[in-house]
Amino acid sequence: MHAVEIQDHARKLMEAAGPKALAEAAQKARSFEEQGDKAQAETWRRIEAALRGQSPGFALVSFSTRIARDCALGVTRDPLPEWPSHALVFSGGDDIPRADSRRLANHAEWIVPPPADEIASARRQTE
Repeated sequence: MHAVEIQDHARKLMEAAGPKALAEAAQKARSFEEQGDKAQAETWRRIEAALRGQSPGFALVSFSTRIARDCALGVTRDPLPEWPSHALVFSGGDDIPRADSRRLANHAEWIVPPPADEIASARRQTE
């Protein structure tokens, strides 16, 4: 798939899936890797990379699995070539209680921080 097609597919996936698009692309890539379909896996990794570049508000933090599980969140392995210890963290669909959100925030370390104005806005909302 050409770069223009990758970008177009990433844009359409973002429009259809919203903030879940990045996770969906990563899951598809992982699924194709497990099936041994290297070409499709590579295509989905390229789509995932394109989404990382165009996702509004994309940010990445690191925290221990232990903290996530202590906050009653699910954790599933999702190793990436550049991050073998990568995992996806999810809730059961309910909002995360405020105390648990603060606990996660206190133990998190920014890997890819959002713009400073977004951090300031988020802090004002939680005060």
